[in-house]
Amino acid sequence: MIKEDYVSFEVAKLLKEKGFNEPVMYHFTPDGTKRKFQQTFYRDDVAQPTLQVAMKWLREKHKLFIDITAAMEDYIEDGVVKYKDPYYTWEVFSLEIGEPLYFGGTPSVKESYEDACDFAIKYCLENLI
Repeated sequence: MIKEDYVSFEVAKLLKEKGFNEPVMYHFTPDGTKRKFQQTFYRDDVAQPTLQVAMKWLREKHKLFIDITAAMEDYIEDGVVKYKDPYYTWEVFSLEIGEPLYFGGTPSVKESYEDACDFAIKYCLENLI
C-alpha cells in the first residue's frame, strides 16, 4: 500500500500563517502532536495537508508551480559522493509571468522526493508569499 506523505510541522505552521484553511484529514496540536481530524477542530490546531494538497494550494491560490526533478547520477562535490543516485532538486515557476523564480540547485539537493517537496513548499512560503 502506498502511504500518503504530509508536510512537516514547520511547514504546516507556515501554511496556517499564510492563510491555508482547507479541510484535511490530519492536524497538529500547538505543541506539534499529530492527530487525525475528529469532530472537534480547535482554534489553535494546525492543519497538516499532504504534500500534493499544499503544492496544489500554492498553484491555485498563489500561482506558484513547484517542479521536482530526479537526478540520475551520483552528486559529487570536491571528489566526494554527497548524494547517491537518485537525488532531487526543485524549481519554482510563476504561472502569472511564466518564468522560473528560483532553482533550488546545489544547496537544496534532497535525498528524497518528499523532502524536496517539503523544502520547496517551505521556500515558497518564506520567500515568495
